[in-house]
Amino acid sequence: MTNVLLIRKPLLLACLLFMYAICFSQVTERWVNRQNGDANSFNQANGLVVDHGCVFVTGISDGIGTGADYATIRYNEDGTKKWLKRYNGPGNDVDEAVAIAGDDKGNVYVTGRSVGSGTGFDYATIKYDGDGNTKWVKRYNGPANGNDQAFAIAVDKDGNVYVTGTSAGSGTGTDIATIKYDYNGNTKWVKRYNGPGNGADEGRAITVDNNGNVYITGFSTGMGTFSDYTTIKYENDGDLSWVQRFNGAFNQIDIAKALAVDGNGNVYVTGFSVTSEGDNGDPDQIATIKYNAAGVQQWVSFYQGKSHNVGNAIAVDQSGNVYLTGVRGEREEDPLNDYVTIKYNTAGVQQWVSIFAGVGSLGAQGGDGATDLVLDATGNVYITGGVAIDDTFTYATVKYNTNGVQQWVATFTGPGAKAIGLDNYGNVYITGRTDMDYGTLKYNPAGVQQWVKKYNNQAGGPDRANALAVDKNGNILVTGGMTRLYSGLDYTTFKFDNNGDKIWKKTYDGPGNGADEASATAVDADGNVYVTGYSAGNGTGNDFATIKYDAAGNAKWTKRYNGPGNGVDEAKAIAVDKNGNVYVTGLSGGNGTGSDYATIKYDKDGNTKWTKRYNGPANFIDESRAIAVDGNGNVYVTGTSFANTISGDYATVKYDANGNQQWVARYDGPANFSDNATALVTDALGNVYVTGNSLSNVTGEDYATIKYNTLGVQQWVARFDHPPVNFGDRANAIAVDALGNVYVTGTSGDDYGTVKYNGAGVQQWAAFYNGPGNSFDGATALTVDAAGNVYVTGSSNGSSDFRNPDDYATIKYDAAGVQQWVARYDGAGKGSDVATAIALDNNGNVYVTGRSFGNGTNLDYATIKYEQAPLITAKSATSPDQNTVIVEREAAKLTVKAFPNAFTEFINLQWSGSNKTVGITITDAMGRVVEKRTGLAPAGTLQTGNRLVAGVYFAEIVQGTEKIVLKLVKQ
Repeated sequence: MTNVLLIRKPLLLACLLFMYAICFSQVTERWVNRQNGDANSFNQANGLVVDHGCVFVTGISDGIGTGADYATIRYNEDGTKKWLKRYNGPGNDVDEAVAIAGDDKGNVYVTGRSVGSGTGFDYATIKYDGDGNTKWVKRYNGPANGNDQAFAIAVDKDGNVYVTGTSAGSGTGTDIATIKYDYNGNTKWVKRYNGPGNGADEGRAITVDNNGNVYITGFSTGMGTFSDYTTIKYENDGDLSWVQRFNGAFNQIDIAKALAVDGNGNVYVTGFSVTSEGDNGDPDQIATIKYNAAGVQQWVSFYQGKSHNVGNAIAVDQSGNVYLTGVRGEREEDPLNDYVTIKYNTAGVQQWVSIFAGVGSLGAQGGDGATDLVLDATGNVYITGGVAIDDTFTYATVKYNTNGVQQWVATFTGPGAKAIGLDNYGNVYITGRTDMDYGTLKYNPAGVQQWVKKYNNQAGGPDRANALAVDKNGNILVTGGMTRLYSGLDYTTFKFDNNGDKIWKKTYDGPGNGADEASATAVDADGNVYVTGYSAGNGTGNDFATIKYDAAGNAKWTKRYNGPGNGVDEAKAIAVDKNGNVYVTGLSGGNGTGSDYATIKYDKDGNTKWTKRYNGPANFIDESRAIAVDGNGNVYVTGTSFANTISGDYATVKYDANGNQQWVARYDGPANFSDNATALVTDALGNVYVTGNSLSNVTGEDYATIKYNTLGVQQWVARFDHPPVNFGDRANAIAVDALGNVYVTGTSGDDYGTVKYNGAGVQQWAAFYNGPGNSFDGATALTVDAAGNVYVTGSSNGSSDFRNPDDYATIKYDAAGVQQWVARYDGAGKGSDVATAIALDNNGNVYVTGRSFGNGTNLDYATIKYEQAPLITAKSATSPDQNTVIVEREAAKLTVKAFPNAFTEFINLQWSGSNKTVGITITDAMGRVVEKRTGLAPAGTLQTGNRLVAGVYFAEIVQGTEKIVLKLVKQ
């Protein structure tokens, strides 16, 4: 018998962890598997105009062999498409319409930028009649033969057309170039404005009054003042009437974005003004200015709600009251930016401010805020844009009365709306981008959706992998949403072997033939695969849709759930227990309760065992995002639940195996405002750990991680703020190891931030990662191996070049928080690549998946296997029986086997040796005794483990002076 060294348990653990940790210190990208649906095009509507109930939209649409084109559509009052016109410029490259206007004869005019033949981008302005016939096309190439981009268009009562934008000058940088065309498309005049700084000058907005005077606003480089608001008035014949510049108090960046003129010729502009010295990231405020008809400034009013504030749209009523809307947040790319809408009276005195806040914890770039505004004849205000709601970028359209009181909110799948219009009957029309399509909607005056129309040129569409799991054989399961040519976005689930070869692919298109996207997956010990997410129903809005596939990919059952509100129901998370019961949770529209947590248990055959809903105290928005089930079938869910109509809390709920609610634990952070739980995990003792983001009055958003015991009693709260940034700390993922250490990761001050706490909630270390682009880096997922090594992945800016923004970045830290390696992946399309999930197999291989821009294929699934190269082997510490650790001195007679190991219900401990009795002690990873037997026969088998929860255990078998220790793993 081989002589081996006797090691006491604590030292044994330390040695094993050490050997595991040093086994893998190099990494190799073994394979990348990209999967692309058969629809890959990008389509986004940028502008809208309403004419007697007909709506015209325009924007950018990927062509087939033509680059991107203008695409202009007319819909009739009932949503029927009357016509579609596409425009491909002479450069056969990018053509993007950004603005649209109409005249009183039913003609429409569009403008934007279009690549010419050797001229770079040019202005391209087109007139269509009411039947879609092209009346004329006019292009403008500036004197430098460089890039010229129109941003805005207006039409006067005689059908004259005015466009403005930015145009490369000859030795003048870029200039504001404004053009007037007559009804027949003849150029009447061209006026260029070069600011005193001889730098960048851009016209962003234009309007014309009843006398044919033309007003432009935008920005222009000053002398030592960076950019200034620049507002220009031209007379009908093109003569310059006046120019007014506005430079904020700190000689920093000032950019006007919107303009309005009242019946007396007073001019109102809004945008943003940086308020402190430094770079573009410094705090900025909305600056709104009134000029009289002669260009004399009447007043300027400022608003600074948070660090980042921008006015995007403005309007004035018949009494001279001014309304503006825009964005309020912590920074430009914050996905949780809010809408801010403000009313000033004619003297510039603020009358009210209304905030519409996003809800969620998305760790990606976005958050346009409100983009457009319109008034009706009675002073009601309608705004639209894009905001994060329920962890999804969403169109959100809001109506306020003249006093700023919210009347209704209407939402639709984003990322966001760009333009809004009203007809004479008070119907509201919205357009923008939904997924990768034009999305145009009509609401009646009460905010009830009448119709929705999407447009995709079917050159392609997005494919997003959202979740990943690895089965016991090392096969990889990936799911999400893939855009298909005829059915749009559908669940698409792949099974790959460990070489990256596809075993099977399964798709699911719900009965509504709309968008269907899986958000989560799980796999059981038999290799059955479970996916859940949201799926468009037939008249039921989005529903939960949960599917079970067997190991061969055969669909065993599909279960849909439509909540009592018959509205939006979206499953966010899934878990499966040892008996094959399946649990899903998410948000679900209630009947008079807003959205609620909805948690469902299905048995292995798909029968619904119970459905439980949780409605928070505000009777408003409640969304669960994470779920776990313990070895006794108890179910835990967490998410965000509103305590009032403006403030969300963590809310964690425990149900027993029969669905009886055991407890609810709520957490309201120190600011008593915005707290969003994003992730949850349980340990072997039934303790629950929750993390997310929580607002502080002092440090802004922090990670907030909480431990509850099995009775729901809070054990500790650990808050983490990334000094000295004090903003944007949002935890997205959590894990706990066998020793009770807790790990969280997310976005911290625009970097990956990964934190380890011990079992008492005391911070052990914090590790940060700032990518080579020195910009936004956000971790989305985390896992931990048996040695306490930590693996995180997400999205990291790879270059200061905006054309090559984000890459996957996957990092390994050792148990002490020391970075071991970083693996970056930049997709073939050199666009935004975001890893969303990570997993390990039993051999220490690392798998990540997510969405990645392809070369001409838009977003694709991209799944990667990283192989860690072993430097030494731990063979001397393991027996030929997998996972059986034998450490003994001169074990001349005693032998022990444990099988199956790992196990899900029972494990067999089998021994033989001398004629002495045997004692067996089983301890958990913390050294606590969970089972002890004495006086057992000299040879025999003990079947045990059925009462243990999932985790790592150690069995000590003693016979006389001989002793063997085995590591046991219950799944």
